[in-house]
Amino acid sequence: MLFRTLIVLVALSGPALAQLPQPQFFSVAHVQSSGWVLNTGATRGVIASMVVEHPAVASLRVLFDEVHLAGNPFDGSGSVLRLTSLRDGAQQTLNAQQLLEWEYGTAWFNGSGVQLDLIASPGTGGNLVTVGGLDVGTPLAGYESQCGPVDDRVPSDDPRVARLLPSGCTAWMIQDCAKCFLSAGHCGTGNTMVEFNVPFSTGSGSWVHPPPSDQYAINSASKQANNAFGNDWFYFGTVDNSVTGLSAFEAQGDAFALVNPPDVAGNDIRITGHGTDNTPNSTYNQVQQTHVGPFINNGGVLQYQADTTGGNSGSPIIWEQANAAIGVHTNAGCSTGGGGANQGTPITVAALQAALANPLGVCASTGVCGAIDDLGLGLQGQWPYAGTPEFSGNSTLEPGAGYNFTLLLPFQIGGTMTTALLILGFSSTNAPFHGGTLVPAPEVVVSLPADTIALELALSGSWPLGVPPGTEIYAQWWCDVDGLFADAIMASNALKLTTP
Repeated sequence: MLFRTLIVLVALSGPALAQLPQPQFFSVAHVQSSGWVLNTGATRGVIASMVVEHPAVASLRVLFDEVHLAGNPFDGSGSVLRLTSLRDGAQQTLNAQQLLEWEYGTAWFNGSGVQLDLIASPGTGGNLVTVGGLDVGTPLAGYESQCGPVDDRVPSDDPRVARLLPSGCTAWMIQDCAKCFLSAGHCGTGNTMVEFNVPFSTGSGSWVHPPPSDQYAINSASKQANNAFGNDWFYFGTVDNSVTGLSAFEAQGDAFALVNPPDVAGNDIRITGHGTDNTPNSTYNQVQQTHVGPFINNGGVLQYQADTTGGNSGSPIIWEQANAAIGVHTNAGCSTGGGGANQGTPITVAALQAALANPLGVCASTGVCGAIDDLGLGLQGQWPYAGTPEFSGNSTLEPGAGYNFTLLLPFQIGGTMTTALLILGFSSTNAPFHGGTLVPAPEVVVSLPADTIALELALSGSWPLGVPPGTEIYAQWWCDVDGLFADAIMASNALKLTTP
């Protein structure tokens, strides 16, 4: 009856081991100051310089104690700090605003020293820069954990995947509104940086950092995390790069769609990340590598046989057939004898979904993002099927971006014969219908058999290309329940989908 009614309307309307790497850095006290200085000349230029170094280390990052930069950082008169690696000449410049965003620290520089220049304009006032400490990098051997006797990982260059510092874990960009990141919670919320396009390590395995133009400081206010087996995740955002002025997404150009895990049969899992390695030599240590293997288990913890090592913690669990992320890699479990499985947290974990729905800091900032607005107006079924379906979605709605929509059916209809009808329209009608409110003008009706055993119906894919910006689509599910002793009609809440 419900289906026939809608056809008429259409016609009318038209525990395991967490995979942390061994730390490759330590912090040291290092006090060095310019004293108060000002530009008394006629042109903008360097008014103080110092070499900041720590002997016999592979890399370093400068931590400032007290900094006063004169002038206005927004009109070109503001003083800046310029740091230059003594090894490879890589540079970073920080004005007063960027120094706050980078939380009084710099990018990582290769080598044991940098030159620090203080640049100021004439007549803008006094300046002071005081270094309070250094994070310094040292070579350390990693450990192995792989599925089978051979490490099958190969170098990769996925632009969505970054190295997380200083932990040495892996992080990856996602298609939320602000293009923020996910990693593993056990990697720690003390991380301060992500870096892309990571070069090969030195012959001894020491990290080599990309230039500051590929490094992004983490916004502390954005951090949300949990650290428990099967509920192990870290959600955070980064500020714009101080050299290029670009966000990580603007520079890298891609991010992962998040979708529900698929059935195990016929699907493979790829793990891409910055794991420890010394094969074929130590230059492969914690550079980006990838491997694909079979999907083993889809439950409270995802399991798969793709090679990983320490440093892969936080890597995306990539559903190979969809090129979309279904979880966060967190734990070892494979053996070199070929048994076992590596493991991770599903994207569907309630605490992570709550964090994604309630972003903080820069992740809460309005980005290039469509809107998925919950309009409510669900209809509870009649006794004995007195439940209401719940409709939710996750996507940026940008053309080509991944989407994941889920209909959760009430437990009362378990075991019934139920047909679910997805109603779509480019406008709303809000018409009275079977005791409820039909929200979309029913221009498209898709009929699907409902799984009344799993009580869930999921739709995943890519948002269509060529959808004009500002396009609004209204969506709502109506369910026709054919029970043993009674029938019922129920409706989900409606969603309004707006393409950015």
